[in-house]
Amino acid sequence: MSKKLRLFLALLLMSLFILPLPVLAAKKVTTKPTSTTGTTTPSGTTTTTSPTTVTGKTILGYYPVDYSGDKTAYNSVANYGSYFNAISTFTYRVDGQGNLTGTAPADGISLAKSKSMKAYALIHNYINGAFDQTTASTLLGSATARQNVINRLKTILPANGYNGVNVDLENVKGTDRANYSQFIKEMKGALGPLGYTVIVSVPGKTYNDTTSSWGGAFDFTALGQSADFVQIMTYDEHWFGGTPGPIASIGYVTKAVQYATSVIPKEKILLGIATYGYDWYGSSTKTVTYLTVPKLLSQYNVTPQWDDTAKCPWFTYTDSYGQSHQVWYENAQSTAYKLDLVNQYGLGGIGIWRLGFEDQSFWDIVNSKLK
Repeated sequence: MSKKLRLFLALLLMSLFILPLPVLAAKKVTTKPTSTTGTTTPSGTTTTTSPTTVTGKTILGYYPVDYSGDKTAYNSVANYGSYFNAISTFTYRVDGQGNLTGTAPADGISLAKSKSMKAYALIHNYINGAFDQTTASTLLGSATARQNVINRLKTILPANGYNGVNVDLENVKGTDRANYSQFIKEMKGALGPLGYTVIVSVPGKTYNDTTSSWGGAFDFTALGQSADFVQIMTYDEHWFGGTPGPIASIGYVTKAVQYATSVIPKEKILLGIATYGYDWYGSSTKTVTYLTVPKLLSQYNVTPQWDDTAKCPWFTYTDSYGQSHQVWYENAQSTAYKLDLVNQYGLGGIGIWRLGFEDQSFWDIVNSKLK
């Protein structure tokens, strides 16, 4: 999730085939044909694997419910639950006074528990289509409001069978850096002794940014000391509404991992993995997924290209109105390179944004790399 990613939540699933989403930074291009069918490793070997219960790594899937009756994420847990071991439900909106609003997806939590998964309650400041900076600043600047959040979590977590909390505050002022770190420290100090896990979602920074509203508020060193896991949102290198390019080039992700591991214990780091891409056209952007890309390729009779520097697929097409489109996305082949980093750097696992956008090929490569 990200300054970024969940700006798409309100727009999500407006279309069965291409859905709107938002978010983050910038990069490059080259070409080489690639296939979107099957699961392809970096060496080019196509594999199909049966599920293996993941025990050594945390495989966390983000679980949004975007409208009443939305079963997209639920169906992922039902169909692919053997491949991962935790969910974070994008559920509770926080206000400046520390009140939490939202309803836990009881069916999803129950299903996850039946598959021996852990479930975390995600709290966020996503309000009216954007991550609200004023809300975050008001909350973080008040010791009373911070304590109110913690007190409410002490009721919400046991009442809904959660194993802990996932804090996803975004668009936070750099000047709130110390207050954010203090908030996570207070939260862990209060919830840890009760047996609850504290996860923080942070931007995939490549250096110690201390000032921007994107990454300045997140002191990786301090957060790594307090939180149980730090999920780095290494996606939206090129973002919804921005210029076309890789969602998560291997160069960007590698630099983000190298910086994170220099200041956070490696076993606490969850690497962000995207299951989507963006279709840029004119001044507009749409979201594509593992499920919708093949339909686009077939509809427009397109052969995708492979950027061998970014280790990502892309393609262009012209729609029926004569509008040119450029699409960059993630598939099993590009994901494989990122999963190799998890093993290479000894990370604690991955955080997947989001459940419901992926297909069997995604889980096959996760199973192959992280089982």
